[in-house]
Amino acid sequence: MKIKLDSFLRAEDLNGATSKSPVEAMIESVKLIPVAELGFVSEVDKHELTVVLEDGVFQWLANKTSLRVFVSAFGDESDNWVGKTIKLYSVEQNVSGKIKQVVYATA
Repeated sequence: MKIKLDSFLRAEDLNGATSKSPVEAMIESVKLIPVAELGFVSEVDKHELTVVLEDGVFQWLANKTSLRVFVSAFGDESDNWVGKTIKLYSVEQNVSGKIKQVVYATA
């Protein structure tokens, strides 16, 4: 059994998914998290998506690139995203001077 320390989606949860071989997920909900409620420094509010994967339900703070994909595919009203199927994958990239795996989505 896979141990989950919390409910936040990480690249490891995608089991090596790539842009050529993504993992399907369904958007269960979208919530706007104000800057004041974030547990880290940010200049903008963040959108937290609850996504359902085969391995469970996860919370994901979607990056701007993925949000643009959703707006293009589903419109700019996030309530309309609920129930939509998306594809998730991870990419290794430089984040604040450190190489990390980052989760991205396509629609």
